[in-house]
Amino acid sequence: MSWFFGIAISQDKQLDRSSFHIPHPEPLIVISTSCLYLAFGGIPETCVVVQETESSGWAIVGLGIKTTDDKATLMKKEDWLLIIAAEQFPYKILDGHFIVLRWKNDQIEMFSDQLGLRTAYAATFQDHVCFSTRLDWVAQTSRKNELELEAVAGRWLLFNQLSYNSCVKGIERIGPSGQLVISKGAIISNTCCDWLPEFSSRPLNVMMDELRKIIQGATESDWKVAMALSGGLDSRVIFSMLFNDPRKCFSTFSFGEKNDPDSQISSRIAIDQNISHQHFLKPIPKSHELLEMIREYAAENILVEPISTLLRLQHYKDLYHQGNIIVDGGFGEIARRQYLNRLATFGKEAILQKNSTRALEYLRVSRADIFQPEVTQIFEEEASVSLDRKFSEMPEAVNIGIENFIDLLSIRSRFPNFGEAEQARSDVAVVNFMPMAQPSFLSAVFSTDLSLRKNGRLFRDFIKKEVPQLSKYELVKGGTTYPFYLSHKMSYGFVKLKKKLRQTYIDSTSERVLECLKNIILDLAQESKSFSLYAHKKIDFAVKSYYSGDKRQQRVVEWWLTFDLWRRSLLPR
Repeated sequence: MSWFFGIAISQDKQLDRSSFHIPHPEPLIVISTSCLYLAFGGIPETCVVVQETESSGWAIVGLGIKTTDDKATLMKKEDWLLIIAAEQFPYKILDGHFIVLRWKNDQIEMFSDQLGLRTAYAATFQDHVCFSTRLDWVAQTSRKNELELEAVAGRWLLFNQLSYNSCVKGIERIGPSGQLVISKGAIISNTCCDWLPEFSSRPLNVMMDELRKIIQGATESDWKVAMALSGGLDSRVIFSMLFNDPRKCFSTFSFGEKNDPDSQISSRIAIDQNISHQHFLKPIPKSHELLEMIREYAAENILVEPISTLLRLQHYKDLYHQGNIIVDGGFGEIARRQYLNRLATFGKEAILQKNSTRALEYLRVSRADIFQPEVTQIFEEEASVSLDRKFSEMPEAVNIGIENFIDLLSIRSRFPNFGEAEQARSDVAVVNFMPMAQPSFLSAVFSTDLSLRKNGRLFRDFIKKEVPQLSKYELVKGGTTYPFYLSHKMSYGFVKLKKKLRQTYIDSTSERVLECLKNIILDLAQESKSFSLYAHKKIDFAVKSYYSGDKRQQRVVEWWLTFDLWRRSLLPR
């Protein structure tokens, strides 16, 4: 991620750098005063630092997008100058994903974007405050590593964490539209504000106009546009807009194995439409190199994805060196009313009654059963508490509608707790953003009639009108393909049938990663027996059974390894 790391102490004391651990790699810039140490890293385009005087300055990590009625602009240093000068940070006029850092003497302020797609952490230790965009660096330096079980419970039991808490006790985290203030070597305040759109009806073309405007912000920038093309509907909408741009100055790319339907469909579309396309696939490195890669990934990813996912997401630097900005269709599901469909279908009464126990049943995701029974019970209780709190913070479902309630819940919890990790990680390597994850676009989504959003109707109609030839290509879901014209319910049944007939692609990446790391995993399983939360017999059984040929244990082994590498990343080095 484009990152920062800092240590602050009161101005009447002297900062002794030899007294604390420096966890970060080689930085772009270091600023050091008698009471402040600051280091910044990543790439210059997503890490802008301005030192105004010896003891004051500002920085931004990430990407800001300034959106007006008729234009979206990807912000540069000169655009930030006016924003930084404002006494009150103007959240509402900015799209993008960023953390802004402002300091003067021994006072530091940090501000986050509206949706929490970037975050930062802070903790006090001795007479100091440590703060960073990396949780593991703050944990290592402050020597705080006890897990905050409510936050971890959400990440382990549910589709994602629901709160904005840090996953470590004693470490604070910035939420959406957040402001954290440090003064005289202490954390003074940490506030945030949940994003809330208007639900008034607007013309149906507003949503697509907003999306086109944001995408044009990329095409009118100094970078070449590289679009992440998959077999899904959302990327096909973005492709249609770029394809119909008179300049048509974009290329496409995809990741993963060549026989993955996503790779096959995206390649066919690009070749048929005469658009330059790259497919990235690197071999799995040797075990010790792979271990270092996944250790870093686990530390940054904080239980969002299993570690083998990294193999698909390691190509950003190649695109950066080609001079590209990446445009990605991430979170387009909101515009299609596709998140938490089980909750929308079966949990309506639970939502209206704010019954967290019943609602939790439709938010669960099965990862791995690796904890002591009493720990799992605590996770269950903490997840329920977290959902109760989320319900109390949400508008009444009866006033905004069940579907709007669920989509708003997804934005408030999934964007900062699922999208943030990969957004932050990719910022270190390439300029990139998700047009469909911008407040201005999402505001237009909630003002669009629900009947047009469901089943991707507006997206499908747009593609058929703008670039009709794209409707002849199948869409991809769950490792298989289905006809473009099928509705969501029909496609669900179609895909389910193909899975039953074993007509789906099975990704072998996880299996190959676990085989490469076999000896290391066997050693780690023995070493981890000192960690009191684990049910060690279950882990031993899963690991030994898997390497004896029981491939049913694959998911358990990989998720245990993901958790174990993450919790180790918090320990002092």
